[in-house]
Amino acid sequence: MMFDFDGVICNSLEAVLPEIEMVFSEVGFTGIKTREELISLLDGNVFLRLTAAGFPMGKLKWLGNRFKSHQEEVYQRIDPFPGLLRLLTDWRNLSLFTLLRETGRLRLPSSVPGMG
Repeated sequence: MMFDFDGVICNSLEAVLPEIEMVFSEVGFTGIKTREELISLLDGNVFLRLTAAGFPMGKLKWLGNRFKSHQEEVYQRIDPFPGLLRLLTDWRNLSLFTLLRETGRLRLPSSVPGMG
């Protein structure tokens, strides 16, 4: 099974938004003014959304490198949603992954912890 990271396994928003604001300030970009506009950047292709908002296309590579340089530090501040690790451990202990591989279908027993 695969899960998306941001917003599914963890709430990375509070760690990532200040970083975005900092980088925009460094380059002098003022095209995104509200928290809602910042959040909307993360829905879809962030580079296309940025350029549509007026971010200088020639600075996109710089932007990617700037984030990459301290990405690990940012992700150290992000925790999974409460209860998620326990739920995944419980699923693993129920051999759901084996069940999916053998049957091609995921049929959960009625007593799956955290599912009702």
